[in-house]
Amino acid sequence: MQSSMQDEAYDRLPSAGWSLGVYSVAGSRGVTCIVEGVNGENMIRGEGATSDAVFQSACDQARAVGLLGRQQERQGTRRR
Repeated sequence: MQSSMQDEAYDRLPSAGWSLGVYSVAGSRGVTCIVEGVNGENMIRGEGATSDAVFQSACDQARAVGLLGRQQERQGTRRR
């Protein structure tokens, strides 16, 4: 079952134009969750122990380049 953070991020990132890859890798230190995204020439990557952490990281990275869905729409509204 996905958490609400993961659900929100999974909705926001693609609606902002991000193509996502989401997967987990099992290794000697346990399972690592990974989300990668591409939006034109921009790339984001979150990696960690939980899906919430990696989606939060991916959203933070998308926000840092000004490409995160609803926030981007609100900024566009204010500029008009």
